[in-house]
Order: sequence, then C-alpha cells, then structure tokens
Amino acid sequence: MAKEQSPAASSTKKARDCGPPFKLTNEEKAVLKECRKTATLYRGLPIGGGIAASLYWAATNGHLGGMGQRWPRLLTGVGFLLGFWGGAGSYRRTCMEKIKNLENSLLSDIVKMREDSGGFFPFSRDKEFRALLEKHSDRLEQPGAAVKFPSEESKKLE
Repeated sequence: MAKEQSPAASSTKKARDCGPPFKLTNEEKAVLKECRKTATLYRGLPIGGGIAASLYWAATNGHLGGMGQRWPRLLTGVGFLLGFWGGAGSYRRTCMEKIKNLENSLLSDIVKMREDSGGFFPFSRDKEFRALLEKHSDRLEQPGAAVKFPSEESKKLE
C-alpha cells in the first residue's frame, strides 16, 4: 500500500521547493542570517520608526494640512513601511559584498555572475551557469537532476 503524505508534509515540501536548488554551507547561512538581522534591526526598524514618528508628530500638530488631520495613522503606517523598505534595502549592496567575499561558495559565484551580466541572467550565459552547477554538483538538492532553463522550454515549443 502506498504511503500517503499528510497535508503538512506536502506544504513543507512546497515551501522547501521555493528556496535555492542547492544546499547552503554553514558559512553562507551565517552570512545570510547576519545580513537579514542587520538589515532589519539596524537599518529598517530605525529608519521606518523615525519616519513614522516624524510623520505622526507633523500630522497631529497640523503641519501636514487636512490629510494629516484626517488620517494621521495611515500616513504613519505608510511612512513606516516605506522607511523600513528603504532602510533594509540600503544594506543590500553591503550584504552582496559580504557574499562575494566567501571562499569556494556557489552562492558567491552566482552573485558574481549576476553582477557581471548587469544584474540579471541573460540566457546566453546558460553554459556558464551549467558549468558552475557542475563544479558544485555535490551541493545540489537532487544530484544528477537536470536544471531546466526557460530557453530549453522555448526550443521544445518551436
């Protein structure tokens, strides 16, 4: 009799499929954790909180006119979200530099390749990406599994 998967197990598998198709090393995990913590606690929250507090003060003291008097909490919330997003995003370049400085790292190689191609992966670099995956084949989630590229799908349709 075939073993059935519980709904929790299938949702866990789906959530796992959303991550990178390779196993992160402990060093890569530590750098990503530090980047997430620094971007959130030391950039996003202070900047978002500062903007929110300033907007709330300005709205309640009549410095923003009618809109500030009608919806001070809405302005405060939007200000916090935009400040948090901008503050956390301001740490991105620093985090990418930390990732690029990792030794013998697939994640570092992918970031470098992406930067070299102007911020995106053009399909003309498929061969380089495949070579990179073969170099780190021991770290793939499913060794030997074929990595499909959109260019392959379009070739099949033609």
